[in-house]
Amino acid sequence: MHEPRKPWTPQSRRALREILAHPSHERAVQLAASRNTAVRAALAAARETPIGVLIHLSTDPEAAVRAAVAGNQAVAVSVSTMRRLGRDADASVRAALEANTFVPAALRDARSSVAA
Repeated sequence: MHEPRKPWTPQSRRALREILAHPSHERAVQLAASRNTAVRAALAAARETPIGVLIHLSTDPEAAVRAAVAGNQAVAVSVSTMRRLGRDADASVRAALEANTFVPAALRDARSSVAA
């Protein structure tokens, strides 16, 4: 029987930057499972991160990771994710979403996304 996969973490910042430039879906999923908050936040901020991984990271326990998702232009394709981030308990997450110009104005305002 196979052992469960362990989260993969790059050995250097340079390796992380190279992977985040064009992450494969499999590598992005592995990085999303990292115990290192900085790695998950960097993945959440990367423009090329697959939307499915961003949706998963939008529920991360760390506000820094959720804020990185909220600031990522790619999150604009998921209305439900934008609404969830607009209702986030952490002000830094809501502020990152409001600053994201790729998110429609009606969803950038945290007050209107709660009513939506």
